[in-house]
Amino acid sequence: MNWKPIRIKGSTEVASAAVDEHGNLDLSDPWTTVVLPSQRMLQIPTEQIKKDSDGTLTLPFSLEDLGLDQPLSLGSHVIPVMQEELEIGKESVVTATVSVETSTAEQIHRISEELLKESVHVERRPMNQEVAGPLPTREEGTTTIIPLVEEVLVIQRRYVLREEVRITRLQEAVPVEKEITLRTQSAEVKKT
Repeated sequence: MNWKPIRIKGSTEVASAAVDEHGNLDLSDPWTTVVLPSQRMLQIPTEQIKKDSDGTLTLPFSLEDLGLDQPLSLGSHVIPVMQEELEIGKESVVTATVSVETSTAEQIHRISEELLKESVHVERRPMNQEVAGPLPTREEGTTTIIPLVEEVLVIQRRYVLREEVRITRLQEAVPVEKEITLRTQSAEVKKT
């Protein structure tokens, strides 16, 4: 049996732990023999001995934790009492999967709305009046007046207003009904 130094929590003293020929703990054995500086021999659960990254072994409890901080009196024995601690954790586990299918339904809705429709009324008015020259287009309310003039040859040249074209914009509200299609989606959830 080989021995390797093992540090004791909260103490500068070093104990010795039984190891294999390579200096490693025997992980197949649930118990490891540890000899304390006082030459007391203990059986420690192998899984509770910590191994640091540099290979140093450490007891995770102090001599006081083990009740071994007092010298052993003749005729008495100290039996260390160990306690296991339970760590509870949570992890996510997939218990079921769901699939979602969407479907599209069509519904016909009737809408009613008034739309503005604009049209023009064209009226020709003969005027036959003499004017001094060409006249500009003018507006009277919603009516646009476009004067049409022509030159006539008389003893002297004069402008005669032959007619006016009057264009009047008319507006009326026209009710319109149409059928339109609106789509609605629904989802069906299936648990597998």
